[in-house]
Amino acid sequence: MPNLKITLTMTSSKEGPIIVDGKEIDEIRIEWRQEYSISSIMDIVTAWNEEKFYLTTKMTGLERVGESTLTLEQQPEMDDGRTS
Repeated sequence: MPNLKITLTMTSSKEGPIIVDGKEIDEIRIEWRQEYSISSIMDIVTAWNEEKFYLTTKMTGLERVGESTLTLEQQPEMDDGRTS
């Protein structure tokens, strides 16, 4: 299973800021590392591309997002099997 570094970046846009629980925010960036199966990765990418309100339906309190990007980077394994 590939170990991935996932980065979700949300920024405000000309339509307005990100709104979380009624609070205006200019930018949110979340990074995490996790192992995913290839089918899980494809499910995430497909949902990201096809569902218009993907983030607001998945994140509690998130009411509006301007621009967003999702980056998936495979992490190399070290000699002992760990990832960097």
